[in-house]
Amino acid sequence: MAFLDVEMPGRSGIHVGAELMQKNVYVKIIIITSFPDYLDEAMDFHVYRYLSKPKNQIRQ
Repeated sequence: MAFLDVEMPGRSGIHVGAELMQKNVYVKIIIITSFPDYLDEAMDFHVYRYLSKPKNQIRQ
């Protein structure tokens, strides 16, 4: 099981998830993000869940 954010330093969580699924067809990918625009792209490689973070979260 992998929890990934769409916006990660250096790489997209969607691309990382796709690579993980190529290496292990049984991996469950959960995308957690505050960017709903990536939902279609994430669904293209059949993520297990796509969870939205609140956009008004406090950044430290």
